[in-house]
Amino acid sequence: MNGKTERECMMLRVQQTCFAVDETRLYLDTHPCDPKALAEMQRYQAQAAQAIAAYTEKFGPITSGSCGVVSGTWAWGEGPWPWERRC
Repeated sequence: MNGKTERECMMLRVQQTCFAVDETRLYLDTHPCDPKALAEMQRYQAQAAQAIAAYTEKFGPITSGSCGVVSGTWAWGEGPWPWERRC
């Protein structure tokens, strides 16, 4: 796990899958009839739901503190992006 806790790795999975959903949604804004993208969206949504459910079951609900808000500031752009981290 490269020095990361199980909690950090599970949160990373949530972030990665939610990122994939968001990016696919943006693509579908301009390509709404792309059947491959629609299938990918369904797959990513299922993966995200599974990752969120697993995290929630083990560590409790995901709060705004885990979504980039740190001490009242917006910090999503700080640190590595989800695809730059590995567990």
